[in-house]
Amino acid sequence: MMAPVIDCGRMQLVFRPHPCAANLRTGAFDVSYDGEQIGSVSLVETAPRHAVIGYEIADGFRGQGLASRAVAAVLAAAPTFGLATVSAQCRSNNAPSRRILEKSGFTLRSSSPFWTNTTLQAGKSDASLLYMVYQWFAAPSCDSRLT
Repeated sequence: MMAPVIDCGRMQLVFRPHPCAANLRTGAFDVSYDGEQIGSVSLVETAPRHAVIGYEIADGFRGQGLASRAVAAVLAAAPTFGLATVSAQCRSNNAPSRRILEKSGFTLRSSSPFWTNTTLQAGKSDASLLYMVYQWFAAPSCDSRLT
C-alpha cells in the first residue's frame, strides 16, 4: 500500500503508520517544505474514531505558520482516516503551541494541574505548568488533498 500523502503546494506530508499499530490511524506525517524535512505531525488513536495529535517543527522553521498549516492539513484529512474527533494537550505557558491549536480550530475543553517531582514532593502544583486539553470535531464534509 502506498503511504497517504497530503499535498499542500510547497509543503507535503507523508504518512508513516506506526509499525506496531493495528490500524491506519496511528502514526506520523513527515512534514517537508520545499523538499526539506522540517518536522512531523503524529496521530495516535486512543479510542474508536478518536486520536491525539502532536507536532514538532524544526527551530529554523518556527514562527512562519508552518506548524499551523501542517496541523490544519492533517485535521482536514482526519475524516478520511475514519476519525471524528482529535484532541491535543499543551502546557498553559506554551503560548506558541496554544496559538497553533486555536488557529487550527481546536477549542479548550479542560485544564488540570501538571505535577513535577519537585512540586509533588512539596505537595503543590505549578500553575504555569497547567495542561490544557483541546478538542477538535470533524466537519460534516472534508476537502483535503489526500492522495
